[in-house]
Amino acid sequence: LMHFMYQRIVSKRLGELLDGIQRAKAGKAARIPENRQDEIGIIAKTLNGLIAQAQSFNDELRRQVESATADLNQRNQVLEETTRQMEETTRQMVELQKQLLDSERLAAIGQLAATFAHEIGSPMSSLSAHVQLLLEDSRLSDDQREGLTIVLEQMQATVQIVNEMLKAARRGPSDFVLT
Repeated sequence: LMHFMYQRIVSKRLGELLDGIQRAKAGKAARIPENRQDEIGIIAKTLNGLIAQAQSFNDELRRQVESATADLNQRNQVLEETTRQMEETTRQMVELQKQLLDSERLAAIGQLAATFAHEIGSPMSSLSAHVQLLLEDSRLSDDQREGLTIVLEQMQATVQIVNEMLKAARRGPSDFVLT
């Protein structure tokens, strides 16, 4: 009779307590029956309160982790967009630096061409004028006149090359018209 009473009253109730604890430990919803007002019922009620409190803490922690994860994802997106913008800005800066170097190189070539044109063009003009004066001399033989004509043509070709160089180095419209 004692054994039967122990089995029915104590052992069965302790089994319910242990089963509820095992389910809570496994993360499953656990509610231990607390329908009696004896010591085991008080323990069951206390354990149910602790399980509910742990579940509440777990739910709150899960919400905070989800919120922090969403915030982190948003910050990552902003960082990625900022990185893309910085890469684009860097690419544009590199392109502008390349254009600036090209402009500086062209300016240097233009300056060199202007100096070259002055250094070559001025003496050529002077020589050309002298050759033209010599060609007007009536005492020249036909061979001399032919030689001076060839020299004059070559000088004019050289002056033309210098003018073409200046034209190519000059910015803006390169075709001149009479006004």
